[in-house]
Amino acid sequence: MSNFHATAYASDHQIPSAFGTAVEVAATLRATIRAFAMLMIAAIQQRFMERRLTLLSDHMLRDLRYERDWDGSIRSLRDRC
Repeated sequence: MSNFHATAYASDHQIPSAFGTAVEVAATLRATIRAFAMLMIAAIQQRFMERRLTLLSDHMLRDLRYERDWDGSIRSLRDRC
């Protein structure tokens, strides 16, 4: 096999290296951590908003199209239909 053919073969068929595998693992880890972080951020924002709603008066809740149920929970008036 000539040098030309060996170079052409090597460029067409990449041999997996430890560095390439480590980069793929790091990218997968980064994507997993980011997905988990986004879920955590969404949960924290939802909890924060629910706490802010509990501090509002019944009149303000009605203005925002929510109501306080008999047990103190808050639900949307749109869910009533």
